[in-house]
Amino acid sequence: MRKPMKARRPIIGVTMGDPAGIGPEIALKAATFREVYQHCRPLVIGDYGVMEQARGFAGAPVELRRIESVDQAEFRHGVLEVLDLADVDLAELRLGQVQAMNGQAFVEAARKGVQLALAGEIHGVLAGPHSKAAMYQAGFHFDGPGLLAHLTAVEKTVLMLCVGPMRVLGVTHHASLRQALDQITRERVLYTIRIGDRGIRGLGIARPRIAVAGLNPHCGEGGIFGTEDTEIVAPAIEDARAEGIDVVGPIPADGLFVGSEEGVFDLYVAMYHDQGHLPIKVLGKRRVAGIMLGSPIVYGTVGHGTAFELAGKGIADPASVVEGLSLLAQAERPL
Repeated sequence: MRKPMKARRPIIGVTMGDPAGIGPEIALKAATFREVYQHCRPLVIGDYGVMEQARGFAGAPVELRRIESVDQAEFRHGVLEVLDLADVDLAELRLGQVQAMNGQAFVEAARKGVQLALAGEIHGVLAGPHSKAAMYQAGFHFDGPGLLAHLTAVEKTVLMLCVGPMRVLGVTHHASLRQALDQITRERVLYTIRIGDRGIRGLGIARPRIAVAGLNPHCGEGGIFGTEDTEIVAPAIEDARAEGIDVVGPIPADGLFVGSEEGVFDLYVAMYHDQGHLPIKVLGKRRVAGIMLGSPIVYGTVGHGTAFELAGKGIADPASVVEGLSLLAQAERPL
């Protein structure tokens, strides 16, 4: 049973993502949706000049307003406040290209959002699409969950992708398939089920139903195609059941996600990146957003990349930002 919407709409900081990608544009376009303001009070964290530049090609009837602190925001539909970090040189900005300056700008916006959330000035942070290559050029060797863990001084955070009632959590994330196989252990599978159960409860579902995908074709077919499902995955599921978690599996992945967009289960646990990301992104299309579990703050992200090839063309779809703001607005903290 889902909890009712908060009486006072939470403030969500939207980082504009990589300045050379579609992040600024989709943040602007999301602000045109009245439904966004029914869920939350959004503001952008980033460079005002970049957002003004994006307004020139986005075609969104939104007024921009520069602010220096959260308490200056008015949160009126049609007016999007920008907490200006003034950290991008527009003369050097090249839309659609990887630049260290832009990786730095993304990290600084994320850092500011985390600081505000930890201080209780905002409810949460929705990170715009970013380029790991740009972050690496700027000296930040993290993926999204790794950056958040670094900024919040926790050991690990885990990304759960969501669209409507469909939610997917991975035992492994950004790793080569060969590395991911080595990372799948009984302890790690159990940890993922535990943190997923807690995270779903934080979204207002009192008794989550969880399904776990098998690693091998047909879950190994009795050992013919591998023994990991019987030796690693199944024992971890039994451990979780012994703790009172409502979880089933392992279930062959090629059939597990049938009907998942209708909410057959509250959470699907995948073994590796593509096993989980493919079905939700195919079924959810551009609406997919993510939320981090294991974090001391409410922190999410859009479910896609920078789309450099679309930058500056005014055709980017803001659906992921709209979905992400709704998702974060209903989340309790911490997850």
